[in-house]
Amino acid sequence: MMTMKKIISIITSLVMTMLLISAFSLIGSAEDITENGITFSISNGTATVYDVEENIADLVIPEYVGENRVEKILLPEKEHNFTTITIPASIKTVCLYKCSNLTDFYVDEANENYCSVDGVLYSKDMKTLIFYPPARTKTTFTVPDCVEKIGEHIEFEYTGFSYAVNLKEIILPEGLIKIDDCAFAYCTFETIELPKSLIDLGGSAFACNLNLREITIPENVEYFIEPFYGCDNLETLILLREININLYQSLGELKDWNYLHLLHEHPTEVTVYVTDNRLALYSEVAEFWQNTASTILPLSEIPKDIIAGDVNYDQTLSISDIIMLQKGLANYDCVKMWKAGDMDGNEDVNIFDLIIMKREIINSLS
Repeated sequence: MMTMKKIISIITSLVMTMLLISAFSLIGSAEDITENGITFSISNGTATVYDVEENIADLVIPEYVGENRVEKILLPEKEHNFTTITIPASIKTVCLYKCSNLTDFYVDEANENYCSVDGVLYSKDMKTLIFYPPARTKTTFTVPDCVEKIGEHIEFEYTGFSYAVNLKEIILPEGLIKIDDCAFAYCTFETIELPKSLIDLGGSAFACNLNLREITIPENVEYFIEPFYGCDNLETLILLREININLYQSLGELKDWNYLHLLHEHPTEVTVYVTDNRLALYSEVAEFWQNTASTILPLSEIPKDIIAGDVNYDQTLSISDIIMLQKGLANYDCVKMWKAGDMDGNEDVNIFDLIIMKREIINSLS
């Protein structure tokens, strides 16, 4: 009969043998191949592009290297000199770091995952704008109406419009739902209009844009993490969401907490305009976080032309403003901008202003 000590010794030997076999198997299953200045990592019959020689200007990725199908482009955190990249039908994943010299993407029409339009890289269904070539000299760009997401964060942080330093104006479509992590990092525009359809702002979405002066976060945006990290010259931030939260609820307990935390995380002096009916809550937060550099003001004090009657601050006078003002006059805490409800200009909002507002809308319809 074997002793317990001998049994343990045999089991240990078997485990060590299995680990060694596994290690040698892994070593034998992957290798590097360099062909035409492109380095590939080979594993299980597929290849990944992971390095490119500095002297390549027009990068053309082959569909096969030897008998291995090229399925991934995974270029690491280093500067690359190529100005164009041609993507074959075999590619399933594209992940680039910075590539500040890039002007154009070209994609094989047979590729099932990606396409390029005017040199810009999109998902095949055009619902995601994946990468705008940062070296383009154009100063304006209009994102197609079909796009629902900007950027595709996979391995590296920079996708979308990151490092597109020449763009001074980017027009976003109504229907855009998500802006991914760092999608506008290191851009140089001074302001950008976010659509009402937007729900999700990725981490550091506008990071390190030193020209960004003013931005409005629409009322439907629910998620974001430090979207203005490194935007040291941001002066004006307009928050349109009517958050519903108690200051003393646990951090992360409700999704609206990120709005309150936004005041705490921005180190430079910013004037933050909030809806009139949430001014007290934001002011309480600013007092609670005494180190915040933000000045909290109601929308009514925003130094812009106010549309008479636009109490819901959607830049138009409509029946929805009548409904909001009626509720506000009935003591419901819902009016976003009381000043816009002063239709007769007597610095008091009452039932007579509501009557004038109704008359204005009826006249506009006749």
